[in-house]
Amino acid sequence: EGPKGEILEIGGKLKSKSGWQRNGTDDLKFSVLPGGIALIKKNIFLEGVGVLWSSEVNQDGMVWVYWFFNDRDDIRTPVAGKDDFLSVRCVKDE
Repeated sequence: EGPKGEILEIGGKLKSKSGWQRNGTDDLKFSVLPGGIALIKKNIFLEGVGVLWSSEVNQDGMVWVYWFFNDRDDIRTPVAGKDDFLSVRCVKDE
């Protein structure tokens, strides 16, 4: 897990080489795509972002997430509610 509530400067290395307004380099072979989000309680629906769940939950029951932007290479790490619709990235542990 990365730092919580902070900005990470590795988004461009994780984003796919296509599908974004500002494509990534995919140096780390993770190929994040902009799957969009739906924040149901706030009635917010966004395209052009990639928001991935983490396995970390804070003391209020909110989940830390990794937020990739369409036009930037940084990643934000805010929290989201468990009832929000975000993307999932499955990673095989070898």
